[in-house]
Amino acid sequence: VKVVAERLNRRILPRVDGEESLEAFRARMRAWAKQLCEAPGGLDLVEMAGNTWRRKARKISGGLGGVVQEVKDFKNRMAEGSSLLYGAIKCSAMAGGPRQGVFD
Repeated sequence: VKVVAERLNRRILPRVDGEESLEAFRARMRAWAKQLCEAPGGLDLVEMAGNTWRRKARKISGGLGGVVQEVKDFKNRMAEGSSLLYGAIKCSAMAGGPRQGVFD
């Protein structure tokens, strides 16, 4: 994550420092986004990264949006954990089912 943040920082720094006009920055970012999207699996990767950065920005900004994002993230972690637990139980039951029939 640190490497990605540093690379993103290098890409936006000229605009932040006022060394690049808004129009030039937009053109450069559009070209970069197009290049990323045209790579194999690129569109999905760009969407996932964008969603991750938006969630992070909401948390950092605080306020009601930050609180709502924290609740959503907690719900998602709980759902993922319960899904993993359910899958493990299901696999265990499937693995144990045929063996019981063989030994009975």
